[in-house]
Amino acid sequence: MPNEQLVAYVRDQIGKGIGRTEIAKALLAIGWPIQEVNSTLESLGVPMEGGTPSVPSYVSHIPSPAHTQGVQMAPQVPISVPQTVKYAGFWVRAAALMVDGIVLAVLQVINGLVLGSGILGKIVSVIIAWFYGALMITAYQATLGKMAVGLRVERTSGERIGFGRALLREISKILSAIILGIGYFMVAWTQKKQGLHDKIADTVVIEKDPSKSKTVWVVLAVLMVLAIPVVGILSSVVLASLNVARQKGSDAMVKSELSTVQVQAELYYGGAGNGSYLGYCNSPEALSALATASSAGTADKNTTSYVCNDNKTAWAASAPLRTTTSYECAASTGALTEISSPLASGQTSCGL
Repeated sequence: MPNEQLVAYVRDQIGKGIGRTEIAKALLAIGWPIQEVNSTLESLGVPMEGGTPSVPSYVSHIPSPAHTQGVQMAPQVPISVPQTVKYAGFWVRAAALMVDGIVLAVLQVINGLVLGSGILGKIVSVIIAWFYGALMITAYQATLGKMAVGLRVERTSGERIGFGRALLREISKILSAIILGIGYFMVAWTQKKQGLHDKIADTVVIEKDPSKSKTVWVVLAVLMVLAIPVVGILSSVVLASLNVARQKGSDAMVKSELSTVQVQAELYYGGAGNGSYLGYCNSPEALSALATASSAGTADKNTTSYVCNDNKTAWAASAPLRTTTSYECAASTGALTEISSPLASGQTSCGL
């Protein structure tokens, strides 16, 4: 008849999800006879291949075998059982990814400041993106982000991963990203919380201490994700406002340069023109101011979009504005006003 203490222990271990093999190993390790162990397991109907994972997160005290003939057996010995493997979920990994994103951003900024945007700078930028994760995981089984959150990367078999496999995992993230990020979202529904890059490299990400709460990190990750569209909208509004302000500044420059053209015209009339405006539009002073006005009023800085006409008694010039489809016009009459279209050839007034 099986030992009652042994039966109670085996039932307790089965209830905690430990398989037959682990129970038997633990009992045999402290001196229980193999026949009695097998007999007890058989009497309780424990199958040869346990269907539940034998990875509980506690320390079990195994009962010492009681010998009916009075022979003293080994005393009760505490047996440490491996901790439960808890695969890191989507939001916890997202939090780690955000921390790593900050680290990589700092490294890339330093690279840009030191090497600039040339070929060497671009090559180093790629090296940083791929080798940061590969080297950290090879040496420490975690990047700085994963260390902060309390995660570890390993093979699906539980072994450490070498540099080659770690680099493959980093490069495979390109595939995870280009398919609309689905390779990353796979973490949310795969059995072992693996992304596409994890499956390619045969790796898993686990929590180093499942008993520690990751709630704070999860909340931060969720808030960051929710903040992305808000930041995007605000950025669009700010950029649009800046663009409008920049265009208004360009319009102000157009008007300023045309005012200069007016002043220069009067100086030309009383000087080189000898009482005439004829030839003023081709004078160095006029050409310089008109070119500046034209550049400020057009998006294409290489396009000449001003018009200037002169004769002996009058002159007029127009240049485009940025904020509207109108043109600013200056003339010998002293007018400085907006017109709907550029001056026609030979026109020496703003149409007033």
